[in-house]
Order: sequence, then structure tokens, then C-alpha cells
Amino acid sequence: GTAEATCCTDATGVALCRNLLTSRAHCGACNFACPAGFSCLDGVCSLGDACSPRCVFPDVCCRNECCDVSFCRDDGCTSM
Repeated sequence: GTAEATCCTDATGVALCRNLLTSRAHCGACNFACPAGFSCLDGVCSLGDACSPRCVFPDVCCRNECCDVSFCRDDGCTSM
């Protein structure tokens, strides 16, 4: 399928079409769920607005910066 209509199989084995560009439970890839508080924008888990240029998986968009989700804070990416 396309990113807009991809068949993803859930934990029970049921295959359903999902939009990998907007689905929080299947963001950018089947069964890749965004953390709590994040939305799925253009296939990237995002806190705040979408990043430009687009983040590369598995990084997330954190207050307009790309970083690993473990370094994302409310005010942006941090290395500590």
C-alpha cells in the first residue's frame, strides 16, 4: 500500500488499513506508536509543530528539533 493506506497487523493478528502519516499508533511504520503527548505529523512523532527538514526515523520532532525521544523535553531537545 501507500503511506496513506497501509495494512498493519495488530497484536491479535487482525490486519487493518492505517494512515502511516497521521496514525499515532502506526506513525511512519506499522505498530510504531508515538509516546504520550506526541502527535503523528507526516509520519514522524512530533511534539509541537512538524520539523523542517523532516526528521529521520527513529528520531522524533521535538519543538522544531530532531532528536531521540529520550532527549526530548517540553522546551526542546537536550543531551542530558
